Amino acid sequence: MKSLICGVFTLLLCMSSAHASTQAKLIIDTGPFGVHSWFLKGIKDGAFSKRGLDIEFVGKGPGSFKSGLARIH
Repeated sequence: MKSLICGVFTLLLCMSSAHASTQAKLIIDTGPFGVHSWFLKGIKDGAFSKRGLDIEFVGKGPGSFKSGLARIH
């Protein structure tokens, strides 16, 4: 799961230009637990924002499978 998330966000970072920022929302299936800490720390410290990716942490979703398909409006 972690490699899938890394791959998606790497793709988003590569596609974004230096002047534009990409908006994204993060919803997790359970937790947050320690496995999510690297991602939440990056959001809090602004590591993603420095690279043109603005991520909003939404929170816990409705379960593993449904969280992957969730659409937040």
